Amino acid sequence: MKNVIKELEKFAHKDLILSILILVLITIAYLFNLYPKTLETKEISSQEYIFTGKYHFNKITLKEIDDLPNISHKLAKKIYKNKKNIKTFKDFKKFKGIGKKKVEMLKKYLIL
Repeated sequence: MKNVIKELEKFAHKDLILSILILVLITIAYLFNLYPKTLETKEISSQEYIFTGKYHFNKITLKEIDDLPNISHKLAKKIYKNKKNIKTFKDFKKFKGIGKKKVEMLKKYLIL
């Protein structure tokens, strides 16, 4: 019976060590931003959130384009429809209603 208890104690220590190791690795990944991010938000009040991250343009949805500041729904649809033709931020200037100021604003929210 004592041998069984000793064997069980060995396994308990291995599980504890493994659990601690996993927690350390998760903490390191969190501290160095090594985990995948999609959409980051920061709470302002209980009902409002502001966007604090960036969208990857090749993965952006129509709704996400539409939610960008100073982008109308009509313009968002045009951008989304022509997404494959946009390779640089200068390509946004081809759309009516997008000038230098809007391109600078888009650089804050998009990763091409």
